[in-house]
Amino acid sequence: MSWPVVLSDGVSPVLGTLCAYSRAAGAFSEVTADLLQQARHLAAVAIEHHRLKDSLAYQAQHDALTGLPNRILFNTRLERAVQQAEDTHIPAALALIDLDDFKVINDVHGNQVGDEVLQEITRRLLRLTRWSDTLARVGGDEFTVVLPHTHQEEAETILRQMLQSITAPILVGEQELLISASIGISMLTNGAGDVTHLQRHADLAMQSAKTHKAGIAFYQPKMNRQAAERMHLAQYLRRAVELGELELHYQPQVNLVDGTLSGMEALLRWRHPLLGPVAPLRFIPVAEETGLIVPIGEWVLREACRQAAVWRGQGYETLRMAVNVSVLQFERDGFVQMVAQVLEDTGLYPQALELELTESAVMRNVEESARRMKQLRSLGVSLAVDDFGTGYSSLSYLSRLPLNVLKIDRSFVTHLHQDSSALPVVRAIISLAHNLGLTTIAEGIETQQECDLLRELGCHQGQGYLIARPLPALEALPPQKRLFLPREYRQ
Repeated sequence: MSWPVVLSDGVSPVLGTLCAYSRAAGAFSEVTADLLQQARHLAAVAIEHHRLKDSLAYQAQHDALTGLPNRILFNTRLERAVQQAEDTHIPAALALIDLDDFKVINDVHGNQVGDEVLQEITRRLLRLTRWSDTLARVGGDEFTVVLPHTHQEEAETILRQMLQSITAPILVGEQELLISASIGISMLTNGAGDVTHLQRHADLAMQSAKTHKAGIAFYQPKMNRQAAERMHLAQYLRRAVELGELELHYQPQVNLVDGTLSGMEALLRWRHPLLGPVAPLRFIPVAEETGLIVPIGEWVLREACRQAAVWRGQGYETLRMAVNVSVLQFERDGFVQMVAQVLEDTGLYPQALELELTESAVMRNVEESARRMKQLRSLGVSLAVDDFGTGYSSLSYLSRLPLNVLKIDRSFVTHLHQDSSALPVVRAIISLAHNLGLTTIAEGIETQQECDLLRELGCHQGQGYLIARPLPALEALPPQKRLFLPREYRQ
């Protein structure tokens, strides 16, 4: 006789079946039946315990959102890859993938959209991952990939394909989102170092890719020195404002038709007692990486407005002060209120202030940028898009932004001549600005030919070394209010 008994934990329908067999005919005795029931219960508990143990082990080693290995499991796989590289003398690659400015997606569109984007990126990356590779999510917007038995050329090919898949438009509902990423790669070779150093190298390479907007960067030993320099520079920079090491230089902006002074652009300079003059290209990226650009930017705005108020009080009533604004400042809550407070504290007319925003900063979130820009315009402040033509703006978006000025990037102005490939671009930018009712300002004018050609194309204003170099406040004003350009510039 047989007696099948279903195993159940009361939650799942069926865990299994326990069958009891007897050689004797007839029903099982009550004692035997009770024993079988106990056996069934113990078997169900054991199976559920094992299943729960497996589930907890999986959860401990995998990311809940994407199902990818987490840092714990990834480190185990990475250690295995390092050992294989040492044993076989065949290199492998470790890559760190960081989604650029992903916080903006969550802030603007919400965490649910952000989660859907991460899941879509995971699907895309998995399609490019080989069976021997390990893709893991190790942070909110960070993925890592280990590619065993992979030489550098092959690793670069695979990771460029991954970068391309990430940057392809992502459709979430009716919204099309564009994501960019920075990838740092460290090659695992025999004797390349332990896991900690390899991860550090990949991180340094990723930071280099992000800083230089290169997309992908391989680790190089010099990155250790550069990272140490950035760390020391950040430490010095934290005290630069309170120690009075920062100052502003001012570069005149002039009317290209009659040569009159129209405005000044405030440019930040840093003179350290030990390092001497530190180039802006060297310390501005550090300020942005560390967030120091926010307090420094407020100091710049306040000092520039104070100086503009002084100059206007000395008779330069129409002078306009242009101040650069970083993306971190612009997106910060309370930025508009801070600008209003600075204007009130310094006594500068809002119409005398022009805030310069980079094209990429404005285009990160056009709707939010437009809303904030309208608030600034309601104060009376003028707005300019800096470095226009170097980014990815859409003309339809540009027409919806409350702008006053387009600044033509110096890369188009340098070596501008009749046969220059930049000439059609500059002509198109100026024509676009005219159609939108915007003022154009050309940066980086260094030759008479460039200035004459810009004027012929209809560019309104210009600045550059040919006109005047940036100078401290006491030296920046021209000796005459009008006729500021040298005589050969005047018609």
